[in-house]
Amino acid sequence: MMSLAGQTYAFLMTILAGAVVGLLFDLYRVLRSAFRPKQLVTAVTDLVFWIVVTPVVFAMLLAGNWGELRFYVLVGLGVGLLLYFQT
Repeated sequence: MMSLAGQTYAFLMTILAGAVVGLLFDLYRVLRSAFRPKQLVTAVTDLVFWIVVTPVVFAMLLAGNWGELRFYVLVGLGVGLLLYFQT
């Protein structure tokens, strides 16, 4: 069983991962609006975005809580995204 400090660290890492996903998504949106790609290119770049984001989130989850997928991980990712987009 993890200590309270370990659980807090894991939750904060998931919040940070959510904020990183928000930042990467904003960068992707800026690039997409600057270049105005066609529908097919948009679909391909959406796929590339998720291919890039998935390992980033996985690495952060490995660093934060050994990659365990629990409900608080989803909550932390959502809170991180929300905090990023609110600031």
